[in-house]
Amino acid sequence: MLRLVLDGILALSRSTPDLDYLTGSLEALWAEYDFGKRRTLINFLIKEVAIDSMSTHWLRVQVLWLHEEWGREEMFYHRRVGGNKEWRDEEKKIIRDHYLSMPRMELMALLPNKTWDSILQMARRIFRNEGEKNEHRKKETFPRWMVNCSHSDLVFMREHNIEGKLSYTNWEPLSYRRR
Repeated sequence: MLRLVLDGILALSRSTPDLDYLTGSLEALWAEYDFGKRRTLINFLIKEVAIDSMSTHWLRVQVLWLHEEWGREEMFYHRRVGGNKEWRDEEKKIIRDHYLSMPRMELMALLPNKTWDSILQMARRIFRNEGEKNEHRKKETFPRWMVNCSHSDLVFMREHNIEGKLSYTNWEPLSYRRR
């Protein structure tokens, strides 16, 4: 990372005469820069980036800017593929014991990192020869976007007031240095 920052400083010093002018006019100049110059500038202006998993699919991205007055910002990003793939034996047992009788949200709470779609797929495998037992689930209504959410995703979204179909949030400032 240090090497990237040093390369960024060197590249900027060759291509721009005054860094204060550059950062002050960044919005106006940004469209003129090619991707390489934009990346170099971003690498130069960022002190730290932290990425944390908040739920099965949601990540938090925090940026600490080098310029102290800009402070720290964060945003949330929804990744399409979650971090939990393999089914453990205990999770399969929950499907066997509760799938046929338990309401959807209660069942999802017992399997907090599994999406409703993955629960349905596992139930089809487990109850493969008992098709009529699986029919009652087809009658349930559920917004399409929720099928690919886990219980932990839904809880996280509710806690952060994130609407269902969003795949990322706006950047929000967390701190500023006051003069």
